[in-house]
Amino acid sequence: MLRARTSITSVFAAVAIGGSLALAHLTGATQEAINVPIGAIFEIQAAMPEGAEASWVLSEENEFIEASRDAVFRTRFSREGDYVLVAQVDEGTKKTQRTFFIEVRQRRAG
Repeated sequence: MLRARTSITSVFAAVAIGGSLALAHLTGATQEAINVPIGAIFEIQAAMPEGAEASWVLSEENEFIEASRDAVFRTRFSREGDYVLVAQVDEGTKKTQRTFFIEVRQRRAG
C-alpha cells in the first residue's frame, strides 16, 4: 500500500515521505505542490506545541470536499483531479497557514 506522509510544524516546515513517490517541492513560502497517485493514502500531520489547534480544508475546483480539526488529516483519493488543502495551526495569538496543491493522477505503468 502506498502512503504519502507529510508533517508540518507551527511554521509549516514540510517533509514528505512515501514508498516510491517523489512527493513534494516547494513552490513558495506558504505553498507546496504534491503529486499523489489515485488510490494512495495521503496523510499529513501538524507537529505543533501543546494547546495549539490544527484545521484542514480540502477542496477541488473551489468546491468543498471535507474538513478536519484533528492533528492528522488523512484521505484516500479515488479519482484524478487538482485538489487544494489549506492547513492552519492556531497557537492563540499566532496563526500560521499553508496551502498544499495536490495533483492526483493515474499511476504510471512501469
